[in-house]
Amino acid sequence: MFFIFTNSKNVYSLERKEILFISSYNPNFISFNDQINGIVESLGEDINLRTEYMDSKRIDNESNERDFYNLLKYNISTYEKYDSIIVGDDEALEFVIKYRDDIFKDIPIVFLGVEDTKLIQDSLKYNLVSGVRESESLDANIELIAKLHKNVKNIYIIS
Repeated sequence: MFFIFTNSKNVYSLERKEILFISSYNPNFISFNDQINGIVESLGEDINLRTEYMDSKRIDNESNERDFYNLLKYNISTYEKYDSIIVGDDEALEFVIKYRDDIFKDIPIVFLGVEDTKLIQDSLKYNLVSGVRESESLDANIELIAKLHKNVKNIYIIS
C-alpha cells in the first residue's frame, strides 16, 4: 500500500536535472539498488543522479553528523546546484529536514521509504517537501499465509 504526500509545485524543464539521493544506509543494503533503479526508471535518462551515503552505522554521533553536514554544505555551496533531493529513509529525511533552512533551502525534497508518521507530518510543514510512504499490509500477508498453508494454527510475526 502506498501513501503519497505532497505540498510542492510541479517543476518542468527541458534541461538535464541534477538530483541528489541521500540514503542513511550504505550501498550494500539489500534494497539500495532497487531504490536507485526505481529513481532512474521514474525520472528517465535526463537526470544526473548523485548519491551520498550517510551510512547510519557510521553517523551515530554528533561529530560524524557534523562531518557529513560539512561535506554536503561544501559541495552544494561550491560545486553543485541541485534541482531536487531524494531521501530514501527515515534517518535521511530527519537529517535533511534538520538542515532544511541551512543547506537545502529552496531545493525540492522528495522522500520514499519513510515509516515514521510524525516525521512525515513534521516534514510536510515545509515548502517543497513531498513523498511516498509504503506501508506493509499485515492483513494481506496473514491471509496469504492462511490460504497457502491451510493447516497452520499459529502465525508469529517478528519485526
